[in-house]
Amino acid sequence: MTDIDEFFVKLKESMDSQSEKLKNGNVFFPEYLEGRVLTRDVFPTVIKELATALNLRVDSEYRNKMPPVEYECGNYKVVDYVLKKAGSPHFFRGA
Repeated sequence: MTDIDEFFVKLKESMDSQSEKLKNGNVFFPEYLEGRVLTRDVFPTVIKELATALNLRVDSEYRNKMPPVEYECGNYKVVDYVLKKAGSPHFFRGA
């Protein structure tokens, strides 16, 4: 199983290799945030490269079950991406 240290090293490598805008931080400027450049154009390529580097499968819009109703947080949360191996979720990226 991939540990969290390896995850962050591979995430940084994926981010650095996929986009000059992301690497330089430009994508976080207001003019890029309004157009959803990060979530629509940049992050999908980063997450795909990360999944490949970690030998995991990526699923998008994954429904994550939440604790019982007494916690008042709903029945589930949809996360943007989940990295899985053999059907078991390892890492989530939520909104």
